[in-house]
Amino acid sequence: MKKYISIIFCSILLLAVVGCNQLPEEQSQDKEAIEISALETYQTITENPSVIVIDVRTPEEYHQRHLSNSTLIPLDSLQEEIDRLTELDKTDEIIVYCRSGNRSAQAQALLDSMGYTNVKSMAGGINAWTQLGYNVCLGTTLTC
Repeated sequence: MKKYISIIFCSILLLAVVGCNQLPEEQSQDKEAIEISALETYQTITENPSVIVIDVRTPEEYHQRHLSNSTLIPLDSLQEEIDRLTELDKTDEIIVYCRSGNRSAQAQALLDSMGYTNVKSMAGGINAWTQLGYNVCLGTTLTC
């Protein structure tokens, strides 16, 4: 009887360990699925001008330099202000970016929790964009 109990206990323990080991892989796959490189962002914007690009930095950072045709909605007001994009549908393709990728990852997670289904965070932010030599707008100009 003790032998059967030990076998059952070991089986349950083995299943628990195997299940837990798969969880981080699944999480890392999700992380990869929500990030897009600066190169991929450039290609996406070029191929699909209707993609919505949201800058989640501060107004001061935005006026220093920003991507052409991007909309400024700072991270701290994103939840309240996303509705001002009246043409936005929750299934639209959205790319969020910041300076280095940290705030945009937070914005992506927030929008995902709000029901937006096609949001990606630009890895490396505008720093990665400019390192690749892509143009940025200065000041309040929307296109450059």
